[in-house]
Amino acid sequence: MNDFIMDDDIEIEDDNDDVITDPEVYYNRAFVLYDTNHYQDALSEIDKAIKYGDSGIKYIKMKLKILYEGFGYESYYRYVKKISCFSLSQYSLKRIIDQTLFSAGKGNNPLFNTVLFEISENRLMVTTLDGHRIAHCTTIINNNSSNSNAAIIPINSLEKLYYRLTNTNDIYVNFLINNNEALFMIDENIVDFKLLSGSYFDYREFLSSFSNHKTKVQVIRNELLEILELACATIKAKTPCIISVCENRLHFSAESNTGMISRTLSVVKRGDDIRMGFNPKFLVEPIRVIDDETIQMYFSPYEGPCVPCHIRDDNGNYHYLILPININR
Repeated sequence: MNDFIMDDDIEIEDDNDDVITDPEVYYNRAFVLYDTNHYQDALSEIDKAIKYGDSGIKYIKMKLKILYEGFGYESYYRYVKKISCFSLSQYSLKRIIDQTLFSAGKGNNPLFNTVLFEISENRLMVTTLDGHRIAHCTTIINNNSSNSNAAIIPINSLEKLYYRLTNTNDIYVNFLINNNEALFMIDENIVDFKLLSGSYFDYREFLSSFSNHKTKVQVIRNELLEILELACATIKAKTPCIISVCENRLHFSAESNTGMISRTLSVVKRGDDIRMGFNPKFLVEPIRVIDDETIQMYFSPYEGPCVPCHIRDDNGNYHYLILPININR
């Protein structure tokens, strides 16, 4: 192990006016020095690359490798803590991905194959959609910069990160978002990927239709989940299930050439009676990842006869929107 005095806040001085400002020159020098185990010299070169390269993820990742392999975990982790803008437990990150990823990647639009990360103060909001539904969930994070940020992450990149996560609350994920790149650090593991440029869908316009809901239904989660699981296993795929709510009864029915189902549940209803059709798969997936004993479903006209179903809690931790299927054709 090399001994050295490291001050991450040290200024890099230029020896003359003809200093090279191309970060790739320093990066290439650092790579050669790192590859030949000249870690101190490699660190000096990569610091220059970071200076002239506007702290690009590529150069930061290289510095992390040099610190970890050349100077040990303590130096590595000290730099991780310095550069990380945001952090949260592995469990929290894995959980919020589980709560949203199922509603992405089902359509032809490239943005359907992405996940939106938004950071505002100490909240991380994750959103996915596929043209038939929207999943939007929120969790608390540590925001060391007090900055707001947003990133459109390809699904395949997020999956690489997901498979490294564990269900533990005492190991944190540190990450930063810089230009069109993101860097996630999980202990000694580093995951970096490119972000998509451009704008995401204006999903808030659709979620805001919740405020105009005409019907609110409160139902025991496990009872509804049992019926939906049975429907998915019994009836033909894409066959609509009919949900009718009258007084304090929810009647669920579906029929195809592979089977039929008819069940009635006791619920608490406020507002108008309703009768509409949904794809049971689109309903069962969000209900599977909700922990609450009871769930609240809101039905609100958006445009014309379309009456989407909103499933949300009072604290804003999750909000799912599912579009109905026309059962009058």
